[in-house]
This record gives sequence, structure tokens and C-alpha cells, in this order.
Amino acid sequence: MSENDVINLSGPVKINLSEIKDDLVAEGWHSVKIERAEAKLTRRQKLPSIFVMARITDENDEDHNRTIIWNSMFSGEGLRFTKRFFEAVDMPEELDYPTYQDMANELIGRECECKVKHRTHNGEKQTNVSDWRPIQFDLDVEFDDLE
Repeated sequence: MSENDVINLSGPVKINLSEIKDDLVAEGWHSVKIERAEAKLTRRQKLPSIFVMARITDENDEDHNRTIIWNSMFSGEGLRFTKRFFEAVDMPEELDYPTYQDMANELIGRECECKVKHRTHNGEKQTNVSDWRPIQFDLDVEFDDLE
């Protein structure tokens, strides 16, 4: 399905549901690239947050090309996790943007690794992003390539 097919809702629908995985992304670290970031307000308290959608980029990852989503919060305990996420994607320490959406736009295209854990919420098992770090490189592979 191309991007144009998604945007044009009046076009034909061609989706093979048998090719869609309905299991959760595996627990552990995944290399991701941020494809979408959107400033939002939390439902209950109307506090600023950023909805993030990232695609798994490592071709050797069994979940390659799948997406992971999370919300980065700018208040309370969530702010500590947002700080770790911003450090992982090399955002500046001092954030100075005209709007939250301008800041969110700066995230698009950045890469990091996120740690996925599974949790149960309202009786349903879900994917949960629990940590972030900068991309880790396998130095042994890089040195072997130099020989």
C-alpha cells in the first residue's frame, strides 16, 4: 500500500490481512526511526504530550518494519521518561520552540533504541516502551570489516 492509497480514502482497498501480524512486538531493545510526532493534550488533565510513532529499522530484527507508538509526557513522572527519550535521540538540553508541534517536528527522522516490555491493561496484553538509549553499534562487526 502506498502513501497515496492511505491519503486517498476514496481509492480502492487492497490489504491482505493474512500478512498482518497480530502478535505483540517482542520484548527487548529495538532500533527505531521516528516517522511521526504529533503534539497533543492528555485526555483527562489536558497536559501537553507528544504522540510518537517509530518504525523498527534493524533488518535482522524479527519485528523489522513494524511500528511502535508511545506518548512522551511533559509533566509529573512522565517528564523523567521524556528526558531519557530526548537524550537518546540527541535533542538539545534546553528546548526552545515556538510550539510543542514545532518541537515534535524536530523528532521526525531521528533514531534511537527503545526497550519494549509487555504489560496487561484491562485484561489485555499490550506493548509498552519502558526505556530509550542512543543507537548501539556492534563494534566487533565494524572492526572485522576493516580487515
